[in-house]
Amino acid sequence: MTFSHLMGGLAQADGMAPHAGRILGYLMMSLEPVPFSDLSDILGISRGSVSENTRRLIEHGVIEKVRKDGDRRDHFQIQSSNEEAIFERSRQRVERNLETLQAFRDSTPIDATQKRRLGGMLAYMQARMDFEKSMAERTTHNKKTSSS
Repeated sequence: MTFSHLMGGLAQADGMAPHAGRILGYLMMSLEPVPFSDLSDILGISRGSVSENTRRLIEHGVIEKVRKDGDRRDHFQIQSSNEEAIFERSRQRVERNLETLQAFRDSTPIDATQKRRLGGMLAYMQARMDFEKSMAERTTHNKKTSSS
């Protein structure tokens, strides 16, 4: 199994498109920017899927489109702050879920057992959000200290 296939499976388990994960995995292991056509050819992904998934990865701040001197093709590489973008996206997703659960709790009549169960889920989601925030801060701190 290649790293790009591993990342495709992880992306799919996280609710993302497997091709987005495969592209991200390939770019993570690439030492140089990769041309659009190579992503399609090497990964065996249609050009349309490469286009759609690179656009989404750019929107999430994980990769960036770059130009190489003397080459008119689009190239892609990992965004230097991709770890922060990944943690921030995950934190935002957990935060949305937490807010949805809280809104349900506050607007729906529930009995004591349901309230206890929902309270456990809310506590878990809050702990997960705190963890995501902590990881993003730790990653930022580690980058600052390693570049000093």
